[in-house]
Amino acid sequence: MENRKVEIFSLAEESGGYVESAFSGIIVIRVPVEKFDEMFERGLGLGEVVRKSVETYDVTEYFRDLSVRLEIAEKTRDRLYKLLEKTDDVDERLELLREIRRLTDEIERIKQNLELIKKQISFSRITIELIPRLTGQTEDKNSIPFGWIRELDPLYVSLPRLKGRISIELEDDFAVFVKEESFRAQSPEGTRIRVGTTLNEPEGDTVFWQEAIAFHLNSFYKETEVLDLGWVRAVLFTSKDTKPFYYLTGIASADSGASKNKTLYVIEIFFPDTAALELRLDGIKKSLEGFGAR
Repeated sequence: MENRKVEIFSLAEESGGYVESAFSGIIVIRVPVEKFDEMFERGLGLGEVVRKSVETYDVTEYFRDLSVRLEIAEKTRDRLYKLLEKTDDVDERLELLREIRRLTDEIERIKQNLELIKKQISFSRITIELIPRLTGQTEDKNSIPFGWIRELDPLYVSLPRLKGRISIELEDDFAVFVKEESFRAQSPEGTRIRVGTTLNEPEGDTVFWQEAIAFHLNSFYKETEVLDLGWVRAVLFTSKDTKPFYYLTGIASADSGASKNKTLYVIEIFFPDTAALELRLDGIKKSLEGFGAR
């Protein structure tokens, strides 16, 4: 396995890209978008392929919206600076300074998002999971009786389809990528959010599915914590790595957890390290407490 890791690291370096993150059995590399097809095929040639998938997003509209917001914020701040120069009223100056400070913070957040989008456009992400031939982990996961829980994964797209539209308020520095039947978001430090749907079969309320996720996935992680976030029932997993990642899976239904509902909303959140968890968890909890379908 170590030899394969070296090969993957070399793959990223040769392409002009870099290693985004590396865990015990999962390596994420970024490669220039123009070399994605070549590097993807070379990655597939490193071993026996268990599964593969490719996901693309058009961020043109989101990038344009951010650019317009940035232009408006900067022009507004310039006008406020001019007003500040003309007034001697203490209260008015304080109010102008507060608004200038707010706009400055907003401008920095928008610039961060624009840089993130540019990075997303310039580099494609390739995630490679190394599974030792002698491990029983694959067999263990195959024994999970619920197909969609079996497919849950912190880094791969588990549930590609989103039925209906959702309402989730994230912090301003999250870049949100939305297209028909999907929702994805990412923060500058690499926290990633995915939302998908699955049929509520067999019928169960969100507490039942929360317990099922915790029970069936617990052995794959070092720690498991059950969280009650209002409408969303969640489980937070800590990986077994020396420097762990964290994987939060939340479950919601379209009728406040009632078992009669036929659709389950599944929220997956990947925190790349402890620093990201500490930075984002409280805000994520607040976002999920206000999660809704529309």
